[in-house]
Amino acid sequence: MFEKFLHQTPFVRFVFPLIAGILLKIFFPGFSVPFVELSIALLLLIVGMEVTKQSFKIRVNKVFGVLVFLSFLITGAALVQYKSDNKTNLPDGKYSYTAIVIENPEIKEKTIKAIIEIIRIKDLQLEFSNNPKVLVYFQKDSSSTSLKMGDLIMARSQVSEIRHSGNPNVFNYKNYLSFKEIYYQTYLNTDQFSVVDRDRGNKLLLMANNVRQLLLNQYQKYKISGDQLAVISALTLGYKADLSPEVKQSFSASGAMHVLAVSGLHVGIIFFIISNLLFFLERKKYGRLLRFFLVIGALFSYALLTGLSNSVLRSTFMFSLICVGDIFARQKNTYNTIAASAFILLLINPLSIMDVGFQLSYLAVLSIVFFQPRIYSLFKLNSYLPDKIWQLVSVSVAAQIGTFPLTLFYFHQFPVYFIITNIFVIPLSLIVICSAVALLIFSFSGTVAGFIAYLLEVQLKVLNGSIKVVENLPFSTITAINIDQTETFLFFAIIIVLALFIISKRLSFLKYAFLIFIITILYNTVRIHSANNESGIIVYNIAKTSAIEFYSGNTNKIIVNSEKEEIDDIIKFNFQPFWDKQGIENPEIVHSSKHSQSKLWNVYHYNNLTIVQLLSDKIKLYNTKTPINIDYLVLSKNSNISISDLQKYFNFKKLIIDSSNQLYRINKWKKECEMIGVEYFSVTDNGAFIVKQPHIYKSSV
Repeated sequence: MFEKFLHQTPFVRFVFPLIAGILLKIFFPGFSVPFVELSIALLLLIVGMEVTKQSFKIRVNKVFGVLVFLSFLITGAALVQYKSDNKTNLPDGKYSYTAIVIENPEIKEKTIKAIIEIIRIKDLQLEFSNNPKVLVYFQKDSSSTSLKMGDLIMARSQVSEIRHSGNPNVFNYKNYLSFKEIYYQTYLNTDQFSVVDRDRGNKLLLMANNVRQLLLNQYQKYKISGDQLAVISALTLGYKADLSPEVKQSFSASGAMHVLAVSGLHVGIIFFIISNLLFFLERKKYGRLLRFFLVIGALFSYALLTGLSNSVLRSTFMFSLICVGDIFARQKNTYNTIAASAFILLLINPLSIMDVGFQLSYLAVLSIVFFQPRIYSLFKLNSYLPDKIWQLVSVSVAAQIGTFPLTLFYFHQFPVYFIITNIFVIPLSLIVICSAVALLIFSFSGTVAGFIAYLLEVQLKVLNGSIKVVENLPFSTITAINIDQTETFLFFAIIIVLALFIISKRLSFLKYAFLIFIITILYNTVRIHSANNESGIIVYNIAKTSAIEFYSGNTNKIIVNSEKEEIDDIIKFNFQPFWDKQGIENPEIVHSSKHSQSKLWNVYHYNNLTIVQLLSDKIKLYNTKTPINIDYLVLSKNSNISISDLQKYFNFKKLIIDSSNQLYRINKWKKECEMIGVEYFSVTDNGAFIVKQPHIYKSSV
């Protein structure tokens, strides 16, 4: 059975070793072989075996299969190696450079966020094999808010490598950006840059972006605004910059976030509309061929308009392959089509495999293809409307089966009412997208377009209102879910073994699934028990902020020096992931201004450790004969004091320089420590400082 499946799905045989090779090189970057030479040798061997098989009539299928597997494994690793070899290494420093804005800038509360591509650095003899991409935050004013994709700027600023904060369990933004080939960051004040030209860069992407902006303007022209404009822009054109945090939270909590990510649903609707509009070509000579090219052209044009996201490209390639099968009257295998689209996309960009959207997209499609027909067949409904509702339910449940392990791992929450949401969200989305297409088609007629725009706004209000109702239902979302990589793999193992049981009807697979489930429960129990028996200290890495946490099991006390209005964001992005992992439901948060024993320092006694946090350089005004013995000295708030002066007051085992200090001061202290042989740890450079201990918990914090 398995051999027959592989025979019908050649791209499945190709894509799995390709993925394995990509992941091998990503997670083990030190793994290196002469890829080109080995690939040529394998290719020659494969050709030779093919000739041998015919000439000597020996059976070499299995050996041939192994060689093909190794070839694609090496190809995957080689693709990642090529990306790595072409990375431009840019030392931290202040540069004068020319760059192009390569994505639409995103307006934040206090800054303008954009991605630029440096094409030249003044007075630096660097040969760019690949122009370095830089994450840049512009000072928010009239000049930065007018920036557009394609703008050529000249600037001078400090450019530095993006670093991971090292805060426990937080999202690794450095890795996320590195898989998009963005390795550097900078900040630009108004007087540090100027726009010297427009419409530079990739002309095709610029044209697509300009057309998208024209379409967005059409929505605004007909008075669609606010959350309705933000949702229709995301739903039809993949433009998410205007989505408010409240709208994102509503769609996420109700289980409808996939609707805002332009994907297979949207591409399928466009495919359906275009195919049906061109039905008349079927009766013409060469009509099928012309229809094929028009449909493919429309799909890829739509992909361009939406920014060539992975989800759109995946769906576009899939529907394109379906069209290819139709034009050549080939029998289509859905799994082969899915595998072929993944194969093509990974050849284009192997790092796509690490994109969360890419992963969820393929898992959802595979799960729908396998589970939906089987779930749907459980009940046969004769009435039209109940049957359609049951179809939607079966699709929703099938998609959730394949994606829930990753959803829990990445987002730590689960939408309880996802079935209810999808029953009305998918039909409403179909109506909204069709109305939007109609609005754009009839935009030349003010009266007709105005009426369609009115209907569209009503539809969007119903959609947003329905999502809000589901979000506000009791227990709509299970939050603070924490599973690690091992548990994620175990969940997938259960799903795969259950799928094998469904295919083979062998009870042994059901036993294996139950056994893996028991292992998962035991692993989770041990992990939680270990967390409950762990205590420690964390000095967090948060820009311009000092934060020290003392925890023991699921209790804690954290001392923060930030303003109260900023604390919510700091908690969400820096503290909450660790608290979820530890099971800390009622954290104790203290502002350092209210916790200081004096204006000079805080003293903490925790377990058998003594920690002093220096808050002011006024300690120099005091005389002391004997330094105080402590374990750790934490330097905060940019105190203007030398390390040698500190040694007069404290005899410490290690110096901790936290992230509330300015860079020039940090560098000065580091140099002095290295000169006089003082052991130190810079939180800004090395990430959060963490000391773990057994569960003792004797504290006077």
